[in-house]
Amino acid sequence: MTHSIVHIGLHKTGTTSLQFFLKHHRETLRECGMAFYEGIHRDSNHVELHAYAMRLERTSTFRAKSKFVMDDAYRNAVEKHVIAFMDANRDRIKIFSAEGLSLLFHHDEVERLRSLIGGPIEIIVFLRDKKSYLASHANQFDHTGLYDRSDRHSFAYTGEDSWLIDYERRLAAFRAVLGKNNVHVLDYDQAVERDGNVIPAFMNAIGLGEVFQKEDWESIRKNVTARK
Repeated sequence: MTHSIVHIGLHKTGTTSLQFFLKHHRETLRECGMAFYEGIHRDSNHVELHAYAMRLERTSTFRAKSKFVMDDAYRNAVEKHVIAFMDANRDRIKIFSAEGLSLLFHHDEVERLRSLIGGPIEIIVFLRDKKSYLASHANQFDHTGLYDRSDRHSFAYTGEDSWLIDYERRLAAFRAVLGKNNVHVLDYDQAVERDGNVIPAFMNAIGLGEVFQKEDWESIRKNVTARK
């Protein structure tokens, strides 16, 4: 079985544009020996992965809005769906993408993710300037007004001391469980300044930088803040 590539965001780093691109180029990816997973709830944003792996007492935008009960029945359904995808693509490199995975913080959460996907896993994560990242995150929550932002442990806490901008701590569990050499950090700000979005940087990271041309990705800019 080949390895899996798991893109974990972060939030507010061009993830939706990348997922849109991967979805619409599934066939080209297959021709290159790769398979982009089709999610249960959302085709290209694989929210069930973090919902499955995250501790029951924790939450996220998806968990809070969906109201799904994260019980054995839900987890069994996720396992069945992922296993079917893995079995159908044994000889291909598997690609998953879900910014919610960046909220996994504890070793046991990453262990559950590893057990679910199986095999060697490489993590790809885009990091951006902390100040602009936090401001963008705060703007989204200001727009929705749905979440309690006073809890410092919350995914919605955007104070200056927010854990969301402690990138080293956020990646620590991934490095500990999957190996530090399997966690690849890409610079969001450099990618956007150079290319206008993160798609070329991601494609280079997975070895497909020469497969797609500029016209394939330069017009893609999916900003759905109002929907999230």
